[in-house]
Order: sequence, then C-alpha cells, then structure tokens
Amino acid sequence: MRVLIASGGPGHTEIAIRQLAIMAESLPIKPTVLTVIKDPSEQGEADAILNHAAELLDPVFSQVEYKTRIGQPADEIVTESESGNYDLLVMGQRASRSVDDPIARAGDSESGQSGGTTYLDRQA
Repeated sequence: MRVLIASGGPGHTEIAIRQLAIMAESLPIKPTVLTVIKDPSEQGEADAILNHAAELLDPVFSQVEYKTRIGQPADEIVTESESGNYDLLVMGQRASRSVDDPIARAGDSESGQSGGTTYLDRQA
C-alpha cells in the first residue's frame, strides 16, 4: 500500500506515523512523507520536518521516500496525491479548515477522523 503522509511538523503527524507502524504489522506499506513550504528560504524548516519524520519512520519501514514541494500546501498536497498513485493520504491538522479548502471538501465524503489526523482512502 502506497501511503502519502502530508506533514507540517510534529504533532498529529506523529500520531499518524505511529498508527501506520501498527498497520505495517499486517500490511505492506510504502510511505512517502511530503512537506510543503511557501518559499525556498524555508528549506531549513522543511529539512527539519523530514528529519523528524525519518527518526520515526526509518526504524520501522525499509523504504521511505521524503519530498519537499514549494507552493500553497493544499494545492501541492492535492497535486502530489493525484500524481503519485497513492492508496491512502494521511494528514495532521492544526486548525479547522474552511469548506472552501479542496482538502476539506475531499474529506467530507471520503475521510475518517482520528485524533486530529485525517485519512483519505483512494478506494472509497
């Protein structure tokens, strides 16, 4: 199962990573971690986010891909999820999203909520 983990940093994403580790006990999972920055000058922050994710993922998964995109987070997450042939999208959420947000709209009918972590299943 190909899983995209959209991460803006520690917090709810850690919960998602721990839940994926549990899932990996019964399913083959190939995770990709994506973080989005709005400006290239934020690359240091992106590296720190991905390094933190690697500390949690690398001991559990044999193959993890890490990506940084530059742009608006919602747009870049949607673009990556559509182009990457993922089976599952996992996101942490810091604050409520507007109904005008494309990710929030997608989640209305296809997501499950667990502790501030959103799961979007492509098969739904």
